[in-house]
Amino acid sequence: VPGREERLERCAAQVLEEPSYARWAPPAAAPWPEWLRAYAVAFRSALLANAGLLRYVRLSTAATAGRLEQIDRLVAILHEAGFSFADVAHAVQHVNLLVCGEAWERAMAGDGTDPQLAEFDAAVAARAGDLPHLAPLASPAGRPDPDGHFAFALDCLIAGMTARLPHP
Repeated sequence: VPGREERLERCAAQVLEEPSYARWAPPAAAPWPEWLRAYAVAFRSALLANAGLLRYVRLSTAATAGRLEQIDRLVAILHEAGFSFADVAHAVQHVNLLVCGEAWERAMAGDGTDPQLAEFDAAVAARAGDLPHLAPLASPAGRPDPDGHFAFALDCLIAGMTARLPHP
């Protein structure tokens, strides 16, 4: 493999492909929300377990060969549940962007505070009298924990998708 950067990118891609289908998939008869949640949690876990590699990987919804099979299974489950392929595409894209975005945010923070959140906190603190509703959110105590936020985002996605299911 020519070049250090390409070697690091390939290594990172391989590590991030590690969550195998056998380890993340719920039982075959599990309902679609369980499949969607399991996929999202496995992908998130792989990224967060290797946050240091994120700077070597282009964060996109493009998948490596192993993940393509996992995504194909998820697409089949969602389509079999009654979703159109258009809605399935939106759902898979949304989950991937949610997971990648959160992982990137965590990687930026490293062992400290995300620089964007620090800027937000400082801007709100400077105008605390003018922004009474934002002031409680402009501190670590005012923000949801990352795991709780991720669960909330998945709950919202699943509720929205449930509303889009065709009714018999």
